[in-house]
Amino acid sequence: MKPLVATQVSLIEQGLRDLQAALYEIKEEGHRRNAEREQLLQENWRLKKETSTHQHASQEYDGLLAENQKLQSLHAELRARLLKILAHTKALGMEFHE
Repeated sequence: MKPLVATQVSLIEQGLRDLQAALYEIKEEGHRRNAEREQLLQENWRLKKETSTHQHASQEYDGLLAENQKLQSLHAELRARLLKILAHTKALGMEFHE
């Protein structure tokens, strides 16, 4: 083979090896990016689920807070009535002991 042709073939082979290496790197970068994308999607889904859970808990909290205030009001009313009954009972007891 003529030296010029051999040099050209050698350069073409080297260019093909370089191209193959570049394509391999591009392929690997694509795999890494796909893995990162999948990881980001998983994180996004987890955050959406967490946000939904917090929103649901917030809605329940508002209802529980209202119910708690209602029960506290009822408790205060019952306490006042019981104190009134106790006062009347003490008064009646004093009437009987006189």
